[in-house]
Amino acid sequence: MAARKPRQSKSVKERNLVKAGVIFARVVDHANGKIEMSATQLKAADIVLSKTMPSLSNIEQSIVNEDDAKSLDQIKAELAALVQAQPEILTYLNSLAKPSIELISDRLDKKVA
Repeated sequence: MAARKPRQSKSVKERNLVKAGVIFARVVDHANGKIEMSATQLKAADIVLSKTMPSLSNIEQSIVNEDDAKSLDQIKAELAALVQAQPEILTYLNSLAKPSIELISDRLDKKVA
C-alpha cells in the first residue's frame, strides 16, 4: 500500500482570503438579486471584508502623467513631428478649427447691431 502524502494545510491568511472570497460572492449575488441577505448578514460581511480586503480609501494613486509636465514648446515640437509623419492629421485638425456658418452669422449680426 502506498504511503499517503502529508496534507499541506493552508495558512491562516489563505483560509481567510478564501472565506472573504465566498462572502464577497454572496454579497455580489445579493446585489444582483440572486439571494436575500438580512441587514445583520450584510453588516457582518462588511466587517469581515473590511479586515481582509483593502478599501479604496487606503489605495494611493501613484501614476504620474508625463504629459502634464511638458512645456508648450515640447507639445508644439511633438505636434509638428506628428503632422510630418502623418499629414492627413493636419486636414482633420483644420476641419475642427473651422467655425460653422451659424457661428459666423451670429458674430456678424452682433457686429452690425
